[in-house]
Amino acid sequence: ARTVAALTGERRPADLLAHLSRNNFFTTRYDLPEPAFQYHPLFHSFLRARAERDFPAAELDQLRRHTAAVLIEGKLFEPALPLYAETGDWDAFEQALSRLAPTLLAEGRVAALEQWLLQLPPDRLEASPWLLTWLGTVRVHKAPKEGRELFERAIGAFRERHDARGAQLAWCNVIDSILHESCDFLRLQGWIAAFAGLPALAAPDPELEARVVSSMLNAMVFAYPHHPDIEQWSARALAVLQAEVEPDVRVLAGVQLLILRLSKGEPACAAVVVQHLREALLTQRVTPLREIMAYTVFALYHWMAGESARATETLINALKRSDSLGLPLWDAHLHAHGAAAALTAGDPAAAEEWLERFALLATEARPFDKSLYYHHAAWLALQRGEVALALEHIAACQRMQERLQFWLIDALLVHAQALAQLAAGNPAAAVPLVARLREHAARVGSPLFALKADLLEAQIAFDEERNEEALRHLAAGEQHRAVREQH
Repeated sequence: ARTVAALTGERRPADLLAHLSRNNFFTTRYDLPEPAFQYHPLFHSFLRARAERDFPAAELDQLRRHTAAVLIEGKLFEPALPLYAETGDWDAFEQALSRLAPTLLAEGRVAALEQWLLQLPPDRLEASPWLLTWLGTVRVHKAPKEGRELFERAIGAFRERHDARGAQLAWCNVIDSILHESCDFLRLQGWIAAFAGLPALAAPDPELEARVVSSMLNAMVFAYPHHPDIEQWSARALAVLQAEVEPDVRVLAGVQLLILRLSKGEPACAAVVVQHLREALLTQRVTPLREIMAYTVFALYHWMAGESARATETLINALKRSDSLGLPLWDAHLHAHGAAAALTAGDPAAAEEWLERFALLATEARPFDKSLYYHHAAWLALQRGEVALALEHIAACQRMQERLQFWLIDALLVHAQALAQLAAGNPAAAVPLVARLREHAARVGSPLFALKADLLEAQIAFDEERNEEALRHLAAGEQHRAVREQH
């Protein structure tokens, strides 16, 4: 009613609108804290058509601009956009859209944001780094490469304008898009180095700084786990996880920190992260995609801790959640973890069921998901003594790794290759593979892979009847197990 008063000068607009509603004159009343009214769409279209017929074009444009200004003053940005578009006032349209875009993204209304962005003339869209950033954010989930290219163009424009906030935000989006693209993670090393060349913030911005911390750790976990500053960024990520910042940023920091601790084999540190990550989810303001990501790493944590039943329960709940929300992005990944949980529990039949369901999703699966599938299929084949089949799956996993370039998959692959060679009765072929596994463990600082290498060397020594040497490797393995438990 206040908007009507500002537009028309009507002194008692609420009474007039209430009268129209009570008498069913194509007007609906909504009993909100401040009553709101809406014309029937057909009545609305009729009134617009009459206005376009009865008002001169110049007067009609003036009325549109005035109406849009009143809506903007009331922070009603979205209904103002078509009015600005009709008058060709693209400066005002862009300003209103820039204020509206974060809200649309937070509400998950990416299709609406894309629709508004594409109403802009292409040259205006290309000239604005913020508009490129919003469009990249819209496109990245369905076309990661296209989204990344938009973010890269935005970074260049932000740097030219010395816009530190925009440049750093676009950098974070580039990191996310490469991970979402799930191809050639080693590219992230270049972007880690590129951050130092971005403009510095003139004043503290806790929300943006938290986002940068999450993205930097994300990049290091997947591409540079031996970076000399990774523990410094990990400490900052733990602080973000406990801070009063945007819940999605907290969750992303926690997810990456948990993956790092689990991949290195540090269960005590991982348990602390899990506790804080669960607390972050209790805010109830986490977007569904981040929520499902958190469930995914919870399942990983549980099956690596030998809690297969709890991992399976977590995965089933996550799949139900993704189905109810229509967000299948992580479904294949969740099924891969289901197979791992079953294999850890010594239940090959259940693992086969999880892998069969994964196969139904294979066309939508990303290279990372497929690499896990082939690794776990090899794991299942080795449990069943089917060495030739295991080697076929290992070869398929190797092909995925050539596209992926992810150190963790490479380490798991080397471990699986060594196990397959031992199962085939070729301990000599396993020796160089164990050496590669030790290189991974030393470079990353991973007690987990050091332990796996100790156990493999012990098995090789036992097979060759070098029992004293085998016992020494087992003793070294116990030391690495103790180090894991301390971390």
